[in-house]
Amino acid sequence: MYREKPWCFVSDPDIEWEYCDIPYCHNLGPLECKNNRQGKTYMGTKNVTKAGHPCQLWMRESPNPISSHGYYWNAGSFLDDLHPSHNFCRNPDGDSGGLWCFNGAGTDPVWEYCDIKLC
Repeated sequence: MYREKPWCFVSDPDIEWEYCDIPYCHNLGPLECKNNRQGKTYMGTKNVTKAGHPCQLWMRESPNPISSHGYYWNAGSFLDDLHPSHNFCRNPDGDSGGLWCFNGAGTDPVWEYCDIKLC
């Protein structure tokens, strides 16, 4: 049987099923919040560190040479697809401190945490 919208079976013996009351989501962009402290599943677009520095592109070795700091880019570390213009805050190594990125300003520190609120 085809249903026009989401539905579920209910526990009322007099009613077999009902449509679910799901509000329409008007904001189709990525959530700009994280589900837990680590933020491993965050796929938002914030690309600025807590200190206000822009994030460096994940696939670029400048201004900070990423590989010289023991980090080697691995596409499998990210839940979303990376491309050369991607410089969003992520947590590819599961850092307990949360989301971070390499400092794109070329100043110390080489990497910094991002300030992403909890959902």
